[in-house]
Amino acid sequence: GWYLDEAEVDYWSVWRELAQAFPLDVDRTQVTGYSMGGYAAYKLGLQHPDLYAGAMSLAGPPACGSGADPEHGAPLFRSERCQKDGATGALVGNALHVPYRIAQGVLDELVPFVAVEDQVSRFDSLGLRHRYVRYPGEDHMAFATQDRFDTVLKGLGRPAREIDPARIDYSWFPHLDRKRLGLRATGAYWVTAVRAAETTAGSLSRVRGRSLAIRERRHTVERFGPSPVSTPLPATVQGVRWTKARPAAARRLVTLRLENVAAATVDLARAGLRCGNVRVTTDRDATVRLVLVSGSVRRVAVPTGTRTVRLGC
Repeated sequence: GWYLDEAEVDYWSVWRELAQAFPLDVDRTQVTGYSMGGYAAYKLGLQHPDLYAGAMSLAGPPACGSGADPEHGAPLFRSERCQKDGATGALVGNALHVPYRIAQGVLDELVPFVAVEDQVSRFDSLGLRHRYVRYPGEDHMAFATQDRFDTVLKGLGRPAREIDPARIDYSWFPHLDRKRLGLRATGAYWVTAVRAAETTAGSLSRVRGRSLAIRERRHTVERFGPSPVSTPLPATVQGVRWTKARPAAARRLVTLRLENVAAATVDLARAGLRCGNVRVTTDRDATVRLVLVSGSVRRVAVPTGTRTVRLGC
């Protein structure tokens, strides 16, 4: 089912049952899978980035149905959502706080190698943290049975998920929402309850938020590789890592940029803003609910353009 509709519900149902049976650390959860499961690592990790400390796609197609087109999924089950809303390349920016590990064999007969290369280039162009292991001699079937992913796992450690970052970049395909199944875009971090304006197949919505009230630790983007390795399997390794620097000075300001968004909720306590300004820029009329530190809610109508809301101390 490519993690669409009921197939996605299965994923959340299994997670819930595991959580009821075992003590899980919700701050150190990572999502990973092979082949179609590798697609899930993209789809689910990017749809809900605030749930994960990291993600790993092993021989995973970036688009639904294992298509070569990075912008569209392959025709599958005659599913319009797979074809028009199944490519995850447009969502890569959601991985701002979720490091990705990607492994792909050049000889893969089921997952187009060029599609994975394109996906990796998106992470690279945005300066997002990732580790890409390219296996020149591996296909799709034998690669899976070998179970020799040491190079991908190297340095994994036990990272913790980001909870309340200074920056948010969240895009989604509103046509994938299925109210009857309880599936919808939820937003991320301190921006929640998002609702799109246009919801037709192929439409995309985006929220970009920044809280200057949170002292963001600036970082330097460092690219590495491609570097050859010979064991346990011949491969090349490349990617992006961040080197953290001093935190920036704090200001009493939260900014929000909305694209194809009808409504969103901002939790100002999580954004670190007790008083100051909230500046919203939108490409169409929208409603923004501001949850104040006191717990009260201020509903703000924002016409197309920019509006600044002042909050007294």
